[in-house]
Amino acid sequence: MGGGDEVSTIMLYIIVALIGAEVNLSAITKAPLYILSGFMILTIHGVLLLLLGRLLKLNLHICGIASIANIGSAPSAAVVAAAYDKNLMPIAIIMALIGSMIGSFVGLLEQTGTSTSTPVFNLAVKRPFYWKEKAISPLVYVQDWQE
Repeated sequence: MGGGDEVSTIMLYIIVALIGAEVNLSAITKAPLYILSGFMILTIHGVLLLLLGRLLKLNLHICGIASIANIGSAPSAAVVAAAYDKNLMPIAIIMALIGSMIGSFVGLLEQTGTSTSTPVFNLAVKRPFYWKEKAISPLVYVQDWQE
């Protein structure tokens, strides 16, 4: 009985659609600093990806899958891999999981390495931190830090 590939592809698209359905687009205007930093990170990511791909003579399909695995998640990486070759889907999921593990570790390491005197790095903290002996919410913009 065939059709397993079609069913799994449809279910994968449903997972990606469910992830996208949780996005709140009205929050974009509330955090311009985050949007700007996101574009900067994506630009650096793209330049490094192209340079390393060229230097290591990697296939552009693998570079694209690695990019989505790094920036996106396992379902989005699997969708991109399926667009190129269905045999690359397990590799894409493994790349995404390894990227998430390394990113989580580096993020935690960076957070413990920074002090509260550098509030830019403390924006990811879900608790108030202190800046000039005053409790500040983690969602404060940079221009609000100055008194």
